[in-house]
Amino acid sequence: MISERNIIQKTSKHLATSVDDEVVILGIESGNYFGFNRIASDIWQMLDHPVAVNDLISELESRYASEDNAIRNDVIPFLDTLKAKGLIEVHHEDHA
Repeated sequence: MISERNIIQKTSKHLATSVDDEVVILGIESGNYFGFNRIASDIWQMLDHPVAVNDLISELESRYASEDNAIRNDVIPFLDTLKAKGLIEVHHEDHA
């Protein structure tokens, strides 16, 4: 399971394109298509470069109003799914 201290980034094992406010992704190895809504697309765009999960969550919390911990509680499982589908990689933990 991905933790808030992990550093994550997109893999190169996909093709992606933007359509309006959404992103459509093709997993090259799996052949699976994924469609991301606006918030998931924002997350995807933030993964162009290595980012600490905690920093990603903080950025989303500053962009979107939500209940306490709602974004945090939704983002971790979403990132776990991206990892399971081979769309992101976990580099290491941030020990800072």
